[in-house]
Amino acid sequence: MGKELIYSYIKEIALRLKDPRRFGAASVMIGAGFSKNAKSKGMLNVQPPNWSELADRMYCELYPESEQWDEKQKKEWECQRIIKTSGKNVTKLAEEYIADFDRNKINHLLEEAIADDLFFPGEIHKKLLRLCWADIFTTNYDTLLERTSDLIFRESNYKIVYSQNDLPGSIKPRIVKLHGSIPQIKPYVICDEDYRTYPIKYSAMVNTVQQAMLETRLCLIGFSGDDPNFQSWLGWLRDNMGEYCPKIYLIGIYENLSEPERKLLENKQITIVDISDLAD
Repeated sequence: MGKELIYSYIKEIALRLKDPRRFGAASVMIGAGFSKNAKSKGMLNVQPPNWSELADRMYCELYPESEQWDEKQKKEWECQRIIKTSGKNVTKLAEEYIADFDRNKINHLLEEAIADDLFFPGEIHKKLLRLCWADIFTTNYDTLLERTSDLIFRESNYKIVYSQNDLPGSIKPRIVKLHGSIPQIKPYVICDEDYRTYPIKYSAMVNTVQQAMLETRLCLIGFSGDDPNFQSWLGWLRDNMGEYCPKIYLIGIYENLSEPERKLLENKQITIVDISDLAD
């Protein structure tokens, strides 16, 4: 992808943020990758976990490694570790974890792994929230975005929507927590069954995102191409909007994305804004 094309996408988003009345508004959905920009209150170089890192903790508890294994068994364990903690397999792994333990156990694992109290928003969090987004959606359980809104000055402050019960009468701009919020808004959406029943249990949330897609340009930040959150939202939106599904911008560093993967996303109306090309 050429730099000129990337700059054209960035320019379109910038115009929407600067003058939404003239060019149309923009909304953003934030994934786990964006939390890597948080700052640790203690140890240096410590970051919040991404989706695969959370899954790795589940895997190691479900399938503990044994010192008595031979080399073949260790290699098989490592192979399964990679498979089960990648892409859509993560939600299935979470389903196994809940079945083997219980919902309270996975809640505790997520809260302990994310360690929300040990991090504070980084400068990129502040820069993101100072922009004039129509709405900010997030699948993250941490409270970094909410806490960022208390640190910045804006003409219109963000309204925090923790659950769909907060949606009626809410005024834009909003920070909408789609999958729960540490520590009080549970259950955290994490396993296959949660995703299967989400459009029914949380139909107001899905409708709100769909409305944002119709009325604004939706940008996704902090997601990988095979992120189960990203794939599930894309599937729900396409199921309901079909060929009328508007174009979505997937923004990030995707230099390792293969050509077939890029083509697949493009066929689903996803425009990849690969900013790795701008780092030269």
